[in-house]
Amino acid sequence: MAKRTLKSFGVLSVAKIYGIVCAILGFIFGLLYGAIFMLVGGAMMAGGQQTSETAMGGAGAFGIGLVMIITIPIFYGIFGFVCGALAAWIYNVTAGFIGGLEFEVEDAEPTYQQPYTVAPRPFNADIYQEPPTSPPSY
Repeated sequence: MAKRTLKSFGVLSVAKIYGIVCAILGFIFGLLYGAIFMLVGGAMMAGGQQTSETAMGGAGAFGIGLVMIITIPIFYGIFGFVCGALAAWIYNVTAGFIGGLEFEVEDAEPTYQQPYTVAPRPFNADIYQEPPTSPPSY
């Protein structure tokens, strides 16, 4: 086992990865929260005693649900990008003073098999024919 030290991260690469991961999580959360708001809004609009206030409240909740599906992933992605860049920068600064993270790696056993090889056939002089010396006549 060999010891290695992680001295620094690429700030932009960490920020991009973290931003995309957070945007995907934001899409999932946006779908959940948006669906809840849209269901509540639809239920308010389809309620038994319809007044203009409940209809407007239902339409507002429905609209907020649609907006959440779009805006939550955008804000999560931006926030994830900024936080990922900040975290990588802070790690790089502190690793300069402390020395970085130490971790151990070991070589894995090879998982491939030897390729199939065909043994060469011995030369058989009995089946060998001399090539013709003159062109065939037609």
